[in-house]
Amino acid sequence: MLVGQLKEIEIFQSLPEEILDQLVSVSKTIHLDANETLFEEGEAGASIFIILKGRLGLFKENQEIALLWQGQFFGEMAVIEEKPRSATIIASCESQLLEIPQEVFYSLLNKHYDFLLSVLKTMCQRARGSIQDLALGYQKIRAQEQLSTQLNQIIDSSPSEILIFDYPSGRLVRANTAAIHGIGYLHNELHKLTLLDILKDIPLDEFTAKMDSLISGKNGTLNFRTVVQRKNGNENPTEVIIHPMGHATESLFLAIFKGEQTSHAASLNQSLNNNYDALTGLPNRNLVNDRIQFFQAYAERHDALFTIIVLDIDNFKTLNEALGPQAGDELLKLVAKRLVQYLRKEDTVARMGSDEFLLLLILKEEQDASRMAKKLLQMFEGAFVVGNEEVRVSVSLGISMYPHDGHDPVTLLLGADAAMHRAKEQGKSTFQFYNASLLTRAANQLKIENALYRALEQEEFVLYYQPKVSTADFKIMGVEALLRWQHPERGLVPPGEFIPIAESSRLIIPLGEWILETACKAIQEWSTYKLEHLSVAVNISGYQFNHSNLLQTLEQILNKTKIFPGHLELELTETILLDDSKGSMDRIHQLREMGVQLAIDDFGTGYSSLTYLRDLPVHNLKIDRSFVHNIQHERNLAIIQAIITLAQTLKLKTIAEGVENEDERELLNNLNCDQIQGYLFCRPIPFDEISRMLKESSGS
Repeated sequence: MLVGQLKEIEIFQSLPEEILDQLVSVSKTIHLDANETLFEEGEAGASIFIILKGRLGLFKENQEIALLWQGQFFGEMAVIEEKPRSATIIASCESQLLEIPQEVFYSLLNKHYDFLLSVLKTMCQRARGSIQDLALGYQKIRAQEQLSTQLNQIIDSSPSEILIFDYPSGRLVRANTAAIHGIGYLHNELHKLTLLDILKDIPLDEFTAKMDSLISGKNGTLNFRTVVQRKNGNENPTEVIIHPMGHATESLFLAIFKGEQTSHAASLNQSLNNNYDALTGLPNRNLVNDRIQFFQAYAERHDALFTIIVLDIDNFKTLNEALGPQAGDELLKLVAKRLVQYLRKEDTVARMGSDEFLLLLILKEEQDASRMAKKLLQMFEGAFVVGNEEVRVSVSLGISMYPHDGHDPVTLLLGADAAMHRAKEQGKSTFQFYNASLLTRAANQLKIENALYRALEQEEFVLYYQPKVSTADFKIMGVEALLRWQHPERGLVPPGEFIPIAESSRLIIPLGEWILETACKAIQEWSTYKLEHLSVAVNISGYQFNHSNLLQTLEQILNKTKIFPGHLELELTETILLDDSKGSMDRIHQLREMGVQLAIDDFGTGYSSLTYLRDLPVHNLKIDRSFVHNIQHERNLAIIQAIITLAQTLKLKTIAEGVENEDERELLNNLNCDQIQGYLFCRPIPFDEISRMLKESSGS
C-alpha cells in the first residue's frame, strides 16, 4: 500500500519497485494528531520525510510561514549533511508521514541519478523561493510596523466592527474591540478563520470578482450587503465596506461592518446578553467554552493543571417551591455572590442552568482539587439570609481535571457532569471525581434512555398485576399494577434496570400517565365483576408527583374512564408525603378530595414524623419487605408490631409486602396485619391472567 502511495509522488516515479519495497521496509511510518509537533527548530536532523496523508505547517519563531501538503517531501538537506532543523513542523490535521533515514539514501539511492537530481532541483527551487519570500516578508513586516501604532488608535476607537484580512487567502489578521465583542470570536479564534467564514451570504466567485475589481483600481472602495454570522449563531443583515490598506500592505484590506449594531455600546450590550447570565451577572454556558480554552492555553504555558467543578444545589426545586420564585432567585444570587467571594481573581465561576454552577480553577497539584472541593462544601454549611428567613442548602460537586480527564471542553464538561450526578446518587453534600467508568455508565444510561423513548412509542411497556389478599383467608382485596418492559430482543427487562433512568430523564412523566390510564381502563373492565371492595394500586414517583400537570391529568383520566375514584389507590413514598412544602401538602389534600385512596409505600424505611402521619389523609401503610423477610428476628418483629399498632390507632389498614412462605403469613396474621402481598399467593401476572383470577374470585 505504501509503495503505491510513493509511486504517485513525482520524484519517486523514476525508482524501480524493488527499491521502493526496500525503502518502505527500512523506513518508519509516523502518525501525527492535529497540532502535534514532528520536530522543532534547532533540533538535529538526519532524515527526510514524505507526507503520505494530511497537511503540516512550517513555523519559524512561532510564526507559520508555509503549508506542506500530501505528496510533498522535506528535510532534504539531511541528504547532504546533518545539521539543525531550520524550522518547526506541526501537523495542521491528522497526518501520516514516511521517515527515511539518512543512511538509506547512501545505501539505496545514490546510484539512481534521476531521483537525486529531482531532490537537488527541489532544494534549489526552495532556496530561491525562500529568498523571495523573505524579501517580501521583510517589506510587509516593515510596513506593518510603521502602520501598527496608527492602526491600533484608529480601528480600536471606531464604533464599527472592523476586520483586517489578507487577500487572496481571505485569512483574518486582526479585529478591533467592537468586532471582538460583536462577532464573538477571540483573537486566537479569528486567526483560524477567513472572511467568508463570517460573511455567509456571498459566494466565493462573486466575492473574488468584487475584490479583483477593487484591486484593479476600477473601484476605490467596495460596498455590498450580506449576512454576518456571529459565533453564537445569530445572523444579521449587514453592509460591508472594504478598503485597501495601502501600497506597502497591498495584500491587506479593511472590512468594515455597518449593520443594526452600529455602536460599540450596542455591540457590548449584545455580547453581555449573549454571554452573561441576566440574574447573577456570571458568565453563562455560551462563554464557558472560551474560558476553558483560555485555561487550557494558560495551563500549557505554565505547566499547570486546572479543574472543572460542576456544582448543583440539592433539592432546589423543593426549596424554590417552598420559598416562592422571587425568593428562589434571590437565593441563586446569594449563592453566586458567595462563590465569587470564595474564588481567586484568576478563577472563573459561571452559571450553567437553573441551579447549576461551574467553577474553573488553576491548580498546582492534583491534591488541590480535593482540598478545594472540601472547602466548597464547608462554605455551604453557613445559612443564607433570604428576606427574613435563614435558608440552608447543600450541594453536590462533580470534578474533572485537565489534562488527565480530557483535552477539549466537551469531554471535560461531560466528565464533570457525570461525576456530579454520581455524587448526587451518593447523597447530599458530597463530591465525586470523574473516571472513565462514569462516562461509560452515562453512555449506557443514554442508550437505555433512547431505547425507553422508542419503547413508549412502540408500545413495548405492559402492566403486570400482583394480588393483595386478606391475611386471614386469602380473599383478594386489591391488586398492584407493576410496570414491565417487553423488550423485542431481551424479553422482560427488570424494573430496577430502567425505572431510575426513566425518572432521571423525566420520561417517567409520560410513562406515569400511561400507567395511570392503563390501570384505570383495567378498573373499568373489572367493574363488571361486581368486586366493590377491589382497588388497584399505582406507584407514583417523586418526579411525577411534583409535576404541575398531575392533578389535571388524573382528573382527565377519571372523567374519561368514568370509574369510581375510590377504586384507584396511589402509593407514595414517605419522602413525598413528608415533604413539608406548601405545594406538596396542598397536592396531597387535593388528591384526597378527588376521592382516590392514598397509601404510604415502604413504610418504616424513611424518617416519618408522627405529627405528619396523624394529619396526612392516607388510608393504608405498606410494610416494607425488608422487615418481612427477616420477621423471625426479634427486632424486625417488634418493628412490624409497632407499625401495625400505630396504624390501628390511626385507623389505617396495613399491607405487608414480600410475603413468601406460610410462617411469615401466620406471624403477620397473629399480629393482626390486614393484608399481604407476595409470592406466597401469586407472582405478578399479565392482564389476561389476573382478569381470569378476579372473575373466578367474584363467581361471575
